[in-house]
Amino acid sequence: MPIEKLSNKLAQAGLPLFWQYFVAVHFLLNLVLFVVTEPFWAYLITIILKLLTVVGVVAGYVTHKRKAYPWLFLVIAVAVIATSVILQSFIHFGLSINAEIPYWIEQAGIFFIILFGINILLLFEIRNNLQGFTLDYTLLALSLFSLVFLISPDYLNTFLNEQTIFEQMSLLHLIVAAGVTSLVLLYISLIISFHLKDVVLTLLVLSVAIHFIIDSSITFNLIENTQFSQRFSLTLYHLAGSFAIITIFVENLDLKFVHRTTNKTSIFFLLVASTFSLTAVPLGIIYRKVQGYPEINGLLLASVSLLLSLIVIFRFSFLIRNSNHQKKKLLNIALKDDLTGSSNYLGFQEHYELTVKRNPLLIMINIEDFKSINDLYGRQFGNKVLKSLAKRLQSQKNITMVARINADTFLILLKANTDNIKHQYIKLHNELGVWDIIEKQRIAVPLTFGVSYNDQKINVETLFKQAEKALYIARQKRLSYILFSDEHITKELHRQELRGILQQAIDYNYLPVHFQPIYDVEDGSLKAIELLIRLQSKEHGLLLPGQFLEQAQSYGLLNSLTRVCIRMIAKNIDVLPKVTININVPSFILDNIILLNEFINSFNELNLSTRRFCIEVMEDDKIPAEHLIDAVSRLKREGFSIAMDDFGTGYSSLSRLSMIPFDTVKIDRSLLLAASEGNKAILESAIRLIKRLGIGVVVEGVETMEHLKLIRLLGADSVQGFLLSKPIDISKTTKLPLNAANIIDAF
Repeated sequence: MPIEKLSNKLAQAGLPLFWQYFVAVHFLLNLVLFVVTEPFWAYLITIILKLLTVVGVVAGYVTHKRKAYPWLFLVIAVAVIATSVILQSFIHFGLSINAEIPYWIEQAGIFFIILFGINILLLFEIRNNLQGFTLDYTLLALSLFSLVFLISPDYLNTFLNEQTIFEQMSLLHLIVAAGVTSLVLLYISLIISFHLKDVVLTLLVLSVAIHFIIDSSITFNLIENTQFSQRFSLTLYHLAGSFAIITIFVENLDLKFVHRTTNKTSIFFLLVASTFSLTAVPLGIIYRKVQGYPEINGLLLASVSLLLSLIVIFRFSFLIRNSNHQKKKLLNIALKDDLTGSSNYLGFQEHYELTVKRNPLLIMINIEDFKSINDLYGRQFGNKVLKSLAKRLQSQKNITMVARINADTFLILLKANTDNIKHQYIKLHNELGVWDIIEKQRIAVPLTFGVSYNDQKINVETLFKQAEKALYIARQKRLSYILFSDEHITKELHRQELRGILQQAIDYNYLPVHFQPIYDVEDGSLKAIELLIRLQSKEHGLLLPGQFLEQAQSYGLLNSLTRVCIRMIAKNIDVLPKVTININVPSFILDNIILLNEFINSFNELNLSTRRFCIEVMEDDKIPAEHLIDAVSRLKREGFSIAMDDFGTGYSSLSRLSMIPFDTVKIDRSLLLAASEGNKAILESAIRLIKRLGIGVVVEGVETMEHLKLIRLLGADSVQGFLLSKPIDISKTTKLPLNAANIIDAF
């Protein structure tokens, strides 16, 4: 039944069945009070109502899960106002009390209502992301009141010198009512749907506001049928007590509330409030002179102007301070690993580029079979192992920087002595040992080291790749450590053999190019396909980029391979899906005006529309970001869109992202893997930072449904990975699904 469902909802929200009946009785007494005309019974019911109200709000506050101070102000306000009303009723029954005492007690209660309202404003500001809203609202209200008094012929003098104290209080009540009513209207406009507490609190505020408006209108003889109006006004006043009881009891039962980011609204409100406050007094003075109204005391005008100006100055200083704080916080999130407190890879890059003058010893450390620790002891215990290792690394005297770059992988900088490099990393390996003590339990934490060193200053990414390769070989060969220059580092293909394969591909104008689709996260539609270059070897089969790109660039053949790829696209353009085609372009082509012109002209010669292509800028540690700005701008003028590839690893940095006008950023799979292991902060902050810059976000390496759910939760735009499709040969693109719903049910 609907009533039973409503009762269950209220109980779930924090209003038990007994108190539901209590509130129902309270409502019924309000209705009885409205129809009762006999003064004796009316005052008796009023006393009972107020006692019930106090009991209800006090009981609600005592049993409330979160005894926050805004609700304490409400409890005090209700108790004080109830005391005032009870005293007024006792006067009717013959109790000898000065009639002004209950009146001023009520004003004290109204003061606590105002305090409650200010605190609700602050909560509203935080909840709806309206930075400084309370101050702006107060500023706007003060400016409006100042202007009203100025444009009135002599109302300020009338208010101060001719009106009684009761009329002045009535006017203040009217101002409070107007303020809270406007606040409720603004509140409703800024949210999409309400919590239960929002609904009740709105009814509470409106009941009190309408009571004040009617009461003030009666005082100034603006409403006829005074007896009915007074009864209706008092009924609303008492009814507010029922809403107060519910408000105190209930938690925020979610009624499909959708959070709305309102930064733009906040800035607009700030500008309006500040502009109006600075112009209100001058406009009022000009209006008075034009109308010939009497002059107002200059000291009063100066005081009001100074007050409004100081609030504006304070507000802007608050805005600047808050903005700087947010930037620092965001930067800290972007550069730190939230689990261990050490740097992440982005932070490692920034530290290296800013502080390292010559190459230190760079070591990549991996915890062998870390997954078994999680499986055996649980993820929480595994996190403690990671924290302990980070702490042990940071305690080593010669280590200048520690970063966690993956779920179970750390990167460190070690002060290098060229005479005994191998001795230093062996010494570190021995000091760390195999065993660690976690929660008084001895556990084996075997470590494998990949070491890189160069006596010349080279880019951190080159050093990183060397350490990564050394670690990979060490793990393959089951060795505890390998230095990059050791004899273990060998090429998978003989250089001469690979050169012949590259030359043949260029001579025959053929590459077995593959494509991998990129799907929209929201509706699953196919947004783009990325061209992935391959080589064909009779002996080794299909070769991936990691096996030949470095040598192709050293031979100067990478530009020719890029042109072959474009010809392959033109040859098969009719069978490719009608979506954007992403092409990886080496940075050296963009940095060379002749090669760039050849690249752009090749599209025109083959009648390919540039608007259909997205250029993914490949990383190159030898070419600074500022060298690419003109080339990227030229490509965008020609109709291409631009993407940053592999953000989060490689040479990409926050400075590069801010300098080059990218349309899309592709986040590397390593950040997704780290997030899936529990370290979500890096991926979340990266997505948030990129989207704040107005740039689209694609997450690479999506391999599981858990990856997809996480990406949706964090708000990325598009996804790419084996879950949706492995790279497919160009001849098979006609069978590529145009919607991911045809692949997995999640769409």
